[in-house]
Amino acid sequence: MLTLFNATIQTEIEQFQKRLSREAATQTGLTVSIKTSWWTPSHEQEEILLLGSARTHSGAIPAPADWTALRLAPLRDLLRLPAAGPEDLANALQYSRIYGNTQPPPDALLHAAIARPYVCTTEPASLFAVFSAFPASEITGWYAQQAVVQGFEPNLFRLGKSLAGCPEHGTGFILMNRGLLCTGRSAAECLEHYAMLVGIAERQIGNGRPVASTRAGHDRTEILPHLRRELSTLADHPLILAVDDSPEILDIVDQPELVQVLSGTPVSVSLASMIGVTHVDGSQSARVPRVILKPGLGAIAVAQATPEAIRIQTIFHLWAAALQRVIQARPALTLSETGLEEALGWELFSTPERSPYSGEVALVTGAASGIGKACVASFLARGSAVVGLDINPEVQLTAAHPAYLGLVCDITDETAVQDSLRQTVRKFGGLDMLVLNAGLFPSGANIEKLSTGEFCQVLNVNLNANLVLMREAFPLLRLAPRYGRVVAVGSKNTKAPGFGAAAYSASKAAVTQLARVAALEWGSDRIRVNIIHPDAVFDTGIYTKDVLEARAAHYGITVEQYKKRNLLKAEITSHDVAELIAEMCGPLFRTITGAQIQMDGGNDRTI
Repeated sequence: MLTLFNATIQTEIEQFQKRLSREAATQTGLTVSIKTSWWTPSHEQEEILLLGSARTHSGAIPAPADWTALRLAPLRDLLRLPAAGPEDLANALQYSRIYGNTQPPPDALLHAAIARPYVCTTEPASLFAVFSAFPASEITGWYAQQAVVQGFEPNLFRLGKSLAGCPEHGTGFILMNRGLLCTGRSAAECLEHYAMLVGIAERQIGNGRPVASTRAGHDRTEILPHLRRELSTLADHPLILAVDDSPEILDIVDQPELVQVLSGTPVSVSLASMIGVTHVDGSQSARVPRVILKPGLGAIAVAQATPEAIRIQTIFHLWAAALQRVIQARPALTLSETGLEEALGWELFSTPERSPYSGEVALVTGAASGIGKACVASFLARGSAVVGLDINPEVQLTAAHPAYLGLVCDITDETAVQDSLRQTVRKFGGLDMLVLNAGLFPSGANIEKLSTGEFCQVLNVNLNANLVLMREAFPLLRLAPRYGRVVAVGSKNTKAPGFGAAAYSASKAAVTQLARVAALEWGSDRIRVNIIHPDAVFDTGIYTKDVLEARAAHYGITVEQYKKRNLLKAEITSHDVAELIAEMCGPLFRTITGAQIQMDGGNDRTI
């Protein structure tokens, strides 16, 4: 791959990254390309297309190593055919790929059709506002001297042939109801053309300035889990809901004329990969909407995964605000619907890969370190959104991921727990999985020296707080699309208590019994409750270097030997425990509840 990127191309990619990564986060699609050449393994020079599509999880132009390299010849050969369909395009894209782990986007064909070496396709919110609000003849007039205004063609083969047949234009193409295609002889020139063409649209809507608002939405989060359940049932898989109740959106949603426009204009947030906008009025929608408008609550983005929900939320916010500016500037304007359904009908040929827990939400306590922190990583890796609770402020930094929400919470404070669950619902729409991991392991004290205060403190964290969490989370878990799951982290001490650990052992035995009773009581709601009993997990905050050395010295062995002091001679890590916890929430355990799993490498006291 290094042979594809010389210093010049590296610099050009950096130009795209620096300028367009900010834009990508606010658009449904953004692709940039560079035409160059390489020496094939048979020592022949061949034209290629280097393609970078904005990452869906971050909205950023990828680093050079993550770009896709395509041979130009197969794509241009396709454009020379008299006719071709989606299957032909998919085959050509697959055949032309020489580097890259992802399926090239279908609009790679449009990039190949353009003669100029630098191309970017974008979908700015301001353009969609004018597409929706101004007649095509007026838009053509604005751009007549600046770019080719091209009607959008859902069949990308026909659109590609049309672009290839146009005389070379210095800036690019306005694709009506689709977006903007900019060209240039360098990345810098391509970006200059982007700024100029977007600026023309901005000037048309720039006079409308909505009155600033400081209004706040109603706390109606209780409706979100029910709505999420209904939509997930309709979609046949779990969905994430993300609420935008900013003052601007609340103002827009409370204006009937704007709601009518937004509800009747599916392209506003749909394009190729979204379905439409629905106004909640008590009626059932035949299709899963991508944005739901609710007066007093705001705009609710609906998606299969959190990054997608955030992107939809951002795009809708910008598009709705831009359209509001149009109507403010020209209140008598008749909105145009020409071409919207055609734009909506464009279909992608690659289906996004669905992760095991896409659309689901997990809450993990004690998430700032150890097993809890590892659980966050394991659930995120499976596509779940994750909320981490911990009294340690470091919980906010546990994961740098759009699907993670770290909340500082004292789980012994019932009000704080209730507020954390409200924030969970507000951020993601509901809750599917609960991991009861937070616990207190006090310094050893024999019973005759154990104070009542210390004993109660341990039970308050290890037992009472878990009761509150389970009780308050139950209404959410029973609405989980795939039914709720709970994993309680117990301890080897439940079966084999140790000297000086009366408080800890009693609390873990009690929380085990609590979980077993929950398995009995919640089975009718198909909520699974299971228990894991880890032991000798030494990469947690409890086991410092000094503690490990002291323990090993006590047994007359090395630290490494001490870590593997079990029947399997295996070292058990937080990651090992977290991976099993995550699996216990998955389909492998769909028929198991009330189970207790020992995870200690084998111990003759617990077998």
